[in-house]
Amino acid sequence: MTAKTTSSSRVVPRLPVDRRGRLEDSRAVSRAGRSFAASLDGDLDLIPGVRDRLQARLVAMGIPADKTVSHVAGITQRAAQSVRRWFDASEPGLPDLESFARLCAGLGCSADEIIGALRPHADDEAHCAQLIEVANCIQAITDSLAQHGQLGIPMQVPGDEMAPHLKAGDLVFVDSAVTQLAGNGIYAFNCNGSLYIRRVERRMDRSIVLKCDNKAYQDYEWTGITATARRRVKILGKVRSAISVKVFS
Repeated sequence: MTAKTTSSSRVVPRLPVDRRGRLEDSRAVSRAGRSFAASLDGDLDLIPGVRDRLQARLVAMGIPADKTVSHVAGITQRAAQSVRRWFDASEPGLPDLESFARLCAGLGCSADEIIGALRPHADDEAHCAQLIEVANCIQAITDSLAQHGQLGIPMQVPGDEMAPHLKAGDLVFVDSAVTQLAGNGIYAFNCNGSLYIRRVERRMDRSIVLKCDNKAYQDYEWTGITATARRRVKILGKVRSAISVKVFS
């Protein structure tokens, strides 16, 4: 987005000429345009506020720091070079109107939230900075785990069936290259659209047992591949590593 400065030193976003066609959801464009227009009537932190709020939103969605540009480029259908300018550390730019509308739709947030018209926290800037710092810490942990092999796809543990080793909300990294049960270990499964994390145990009689570390839950025994098919179970991969979160009172 380009901008011009008036005599009152107010930065006025200039709407770009649309050369890429209209968005399928024209209402998203309209809402984004109204939010930008409304921002002219007040003092909003657009630079670097938009960048910081976008980063905070991506952190909350679990997008790794090294995937930020590619993820946003996919949402906005813009070149990675253009997206990098929006996240520049010293002089970030602003997305054009169409990209802004796509960002709001793709990130599941309102235009007012991104431009800073909504401030759910009194210390909004400090909150964004804290989330970014958390993302950097997680990135450092994942980099360390990756040194021991393929990191895998991150997934959140959905329940307490694997407690105390894996608790609800813990982050596991699943090796999606493993599409069959290759020995004992912890695997991720999809059953009727739901995610399950289970410990697999092969027995001498060739049966397979899906075990829960939490003894409050029942184990399941499979007698063959046909049983797997009947239950519509898909093997998502083998769990290679995990990041566990502990909350202290």
